[in-house]
Amino acid sequence: MRITHLRHNQIDKEKWDATIANAANCRIYALSWYLDIVSPGWETLATEEYQYVMPLPVKRKFGFPYLVQPLCCQQLGVFSALSIASEIVTDFIHSIPYFRYDLQLNSSNPLSESIIRTNITIDLSLPFEDLKKKYSKNTIRNINKTTKEKLKISSGVEFNLFRNFILKESRFYTPEIISIIENLYQVAHLKDQTEIWGVFQENTLLTATFFLKYKERYYYLAPVSSEKGKQLSAMFALMNQFLIEKSGKTSILDFEGSSLPEVARFYTGLGGEKEEYYRIRREFPLLDLFRKK
Repeated sequence: MRITHLRHNQIDKEKWDATIANAANCRIYALSWYLDIVSPGWETLATEEYQYVMPLPVKRKFGFPYLVQPLCCQQLGVFSALSIASEIVTDFIHSIPYFRYDLQLNSSNPLSESIIRTNITIDLSLPFEDLKKKYSKNTIRNINKTTKEKLKISSGVEFNLFRNFILKESRFYTPEIISIIENLYQVAHLKDQTEIWGVFQENTLLTATFFLKYKERYYYLAPVSSEKGKQLSAMFALMNQFLIEKSGKTSILDFEGSSLPEVARFYTGLGGEKEEYYRIRREFPLLDLFRKK
């Protein structure tokens, strides 16, 4: 199997997107328009006719190229409609043309020599009654708490309201992340691949989150809550209503993590199940020499 390194201007994006769309391990992160936003100038490794592909998110520091996982992009790695054996993943890794990389592979790219990371997902094909049975006691308690409040849940929050809410209520989202979210929304909205959900009390937004959807997967991309929203457990109400409306359909809810214990408890408390994906790293040898001095 011959693996070729293609620069950005050499990539046939039509063939590329067809491969990603038909891949058994399809992820929105690997579509060309998504990569154009989160990693401008990205490159790729590909076999003949793009049967197997691996995006290379290239950056440069002091003139040296290296690969680093982009923001708002949890999983990349090797994609194909064909079976992806670990030997194929290894061949792609060995074909990376740069000395330094820090990448996160998708859940279909297991490698023995990698750092295992945990994603959390919910199978939305199940009826809501079955999903509800997986709620933790704490989740049920918080949902019951929200029913005592006069909360209104909307799945049609305007993006500008959402953006201003992020700027006001969250320090986590840096200007760079907000810019990426804006660009993702602008493109995905035209493709009917966005939903912004929010919880209001007396016309005041308490909590909101931005979902991207592609194929059979919803991506829980940018949750944020005000202090009042946290006090009222408004995100529990939002997610409960989301699961009510989306259950019984052939879809997956992808929480995109999390490594933070309290956030992971929220996801698993809603019935989320763990899914492994893989991180690989190689440092530039000269940098290692400088660190030792």
